[in-house]
Amino acid sequence: MELKNIQQRLTILSATITAAQEEATKLMKELEQVSAPLPERGCKKTPLSKEQVSKVLANRLRSIKH
Repeated sequence: MELKNIQQRLTILSATITAAQEEATKLMKELEQVSAPLPERGCKKTPLSKEQVSKVLANRLRSIKH
């Protein structure tokens, strides 16, 4: 019975990791779009730094875990 419980927990953990990876990929694409300057709108926004992107992703992944 213990082995089956461990296998179930590993399956759930694997699914959670996969979902987090998919969410991170989606967020990276969103961040690329959001951080790109939009000259056609007169926007002078500069792209996010790697540190800013890392912070946003870390916060989002933390929120997924809870």
